[in-house]
Amino acid sequence: MSKSSSLSSDKTLRRQPQQKRGKQRVEKILIAAAEVFAEAGFAAATIQQIADRANTAVGSIYQFFPDKLAIFHALSAKHIEQAQILDEAFLAADIDRPLVQLVSEFVAMWASYLDRPLPRCIILQYHLQPIPGLFPSIDDMQTRQSLQLDKHARMYRQRNPHLNEAKSKLLAEVGNNLCGSLFIRALQSDDRHRQEIYAEIKDVLYGYLNPHIGDDLLTSHSQKMICPDCQSDRVAK
Repeated sequence: MSKSSSLSSDKTLRRQPQQKRGKQRVEKILIAAAEVFAEAGFAAATIQQIADRANTAVGSIYQFFPDKLAIFHALSAKHIEQAQILDEAFLAADIDRPLVQLVSEFVAMWASYLDRPLPRCIILQYHLQPIPGLFPSIDDMQTRQSLQLDKHARMYRQRNPHLNEAKSKLLAEVGNNLCGSLFIRALQSDDRHRQEIYAEIKDVLYGYLNPHIGDDLLTSHSQKMICPDCQSDRVAK
């Protein structure tokens, strides 16, 4: 079995680049590989195609990666890391902003990210072209996703303190799966239809969340001025 077709090989970098030039070469290879995987799929892609796209020799790729599976695993790890950073940034923003703005920013953020070859090749391969052994860290992926959903549920409860934990987690789970399935459909569509789907995701997600964390249920987290004598919040400077 050739190096480019094995699913039982080493899943790590063959050699970690130490110098800036080596790191740049690896990054260039990963960018090219993401584009090739996104266009052809993992099974049809070859090391030669990746080398051609990266404008480098096949031997240069084998200096760092034993085969295309190792390249895909590196891309998968990179996607998990970038997606988590993106979501953490969203959760760190002001939770008191209007729900329509919160939903719009959430959808726009993921739409922009998924437009890149790296997440597109990982997500489409995972959902539409599953190959046994291609995602060895699936348990880790599911654990990370569960932790992120818990953080979204916590944010929902901050917006509406009367929302119980079980309901907030259900909202986060359903909302995530709703968006996820529609994002996958959008990735398979042409640009016009993709934008139409993104607009519908915003409307559906807003309608689903509004009864539970809408602006009328929002508890302000800003500190009010309190009179030290009568404890009233009706204070004029």
